[in-house]
Amino acid sequence: MNEITGDKDFVLALLRDTARNLAARHPEVKTSDLKKAIKETTGAQKVERDQIVERLQRAYEQAQMQPVMPVKKSAKKGAQGAKALKAATGLVGAAVQDVWYAPRDRTIALLQAAMDEHINNQTGAIVEAAEAKGITAKGKGVRKKKLSKMAAKNIFYRPKPPKKKGAAAEAKFFIGEQFDNLDTGWLEWATEKLKLAFKGKHPFIRHEELTDFRYAMNNQVTVALLADWGGGNDHAQAVANEVRKRNPDIVIHLGDVYYAGVESEVRDRFLKFWPGAHERGRSFALNSNHEMYSGGYAYFDITLKEFKQDASYFCLENDNWRLIGLDTGYVEHDLTQDQIEWLGALLNDGSNKTNILLSHHQLYSGYEALPSEVEGEKRLFEWLKGFLQAGQIPHWFWGHEHLCVVYQKYQGVKGRCIGHGCFPYSIPSAKPPLAGPQVEWVARQSDPKRPKRGIHGFALLTLNGGNMSVSYIDEAGNEDHTEML
Repeated sequence: MNEITGDKDFVLALLRDTARNLAARHPEVKTSDLKKAIKETTGAQKVERDQIVERLQRAYEQAQMQPVMPVKKSAKKGAQGAKALKAATGLVGAAVQDVWYAPRDRTIALLQAAMDEHINNQTGAIVEAAEAKGITAKGKGVRKKKLSKMAAKNIFYRPKPPKKKGAAAEAKFFIGEQFDNLDTGWLEWATEKLKLAFKGKHPFIRHEELTDFRYAMNNQVTVALLADWGGGNDHAQAVANEVRKRNPDIVIHLGDVYYAGVESEVRDRFLKFWPGAHERGRSFALNSNHEMYSGGYAYFDITLKEFKQDASYFCLENDNWRLIGLDTGYVEHDLTQDQIEWLGALLNDGSNKTNILLSHHQLYSGYEALPSEVEGEKRLFEWLKGFLQAGQIPHWFWGHEHLCVVYQKYQGVKGRCIGHGCFPYSIPSAKPPLAGPQVEWVARQSDPKRPKRGIHGFALLTLNGGNMSVSYIDEAGNEDHTEML
């Protein structure tokens, strides 16, 4: 996750400029440089290019519409109320957009994935060229391990000719002043990545028997739960190190590999740092919206196969407990009829085991209520309300929202959000700004290096016969909160 891919202004400017470049005809640009990206063409290639342009334009227009988070009726109205809310919570609209740009938009996620890959590929070539010329100036130009923010931006735009001669001048890059100054290599790269939006979804893996996808676990066992962890950044690696120190028997990811769950991200940001054993029954991963932005191909074909996991929904059980993972990502913030049939057979098998549900998306939230999320929460409740009202699902862990919150019981279930795995987020208020669920505990510790951001972490479940304790551990190794289930 390069810093520039979280810069909202630059991401949207690049999105706009990329759409303009692909839609325009530039006679001064050689078609051999752009290949299929913007050359004159007819038939399927032209339709494909126009579809990509349309998606980019639509995403840009929608991104200009800033969501407003609904607040309690008792809150002040108007500009003063919005200002007071932001001052009290640090949150307006989605919880992390003021820290690191990550809208829940498939097109933008694919663009950000392409940006990251292009930066990583180009950085290596630029550094090698600079070192060959003997450029070693500190603080300017190209650095060996990390480009400056300005240099990273200019990877996407064709550099202007240097005004001064010499190696030092050749190392400097400049942002293009006109939208038609985009680098042709970036346009080709972006085009190939954005084609994934038209590929369709990976086939869903469903059970053949209602007893499929069940795994046994010991009566004395430790389980680490991570969510929104697949970023490969320093926070993700710190959290993984803390998980390894505790050597859990099972490690489960509740979803989100950034930005679009493409193959390179799954391999380099998720599997590369995964703290669990790659043995059947030892590591599990749930599906999510970010994995599905690229159609879910890397998730189903790489992650599940690497973990020897049969499908995107599963049950881990011993004599007293069941950990039930559901796929709320294949149909975004929703479930499938196959899963409900399977879940019904599981919950109504006559067992008196305590059920704990795991998913990527939330059933409810006290901090975030964008319209699409509200509809998703309603759909989940409609699917599961019979089980919830019967008390068959007393506990639920989810991610998606980049916070760590333990809620009081609401809508028949005590929910926990543990989406603080690695993605930068604002420190939330102690009391949720939205009416509805009440908070028992929320993580408000600061990142030691970035005081205005929240700290990252995971949940560790310790099962001992009929007892279970949950520890919420941060990336510095501190046990910030514990509870007994």
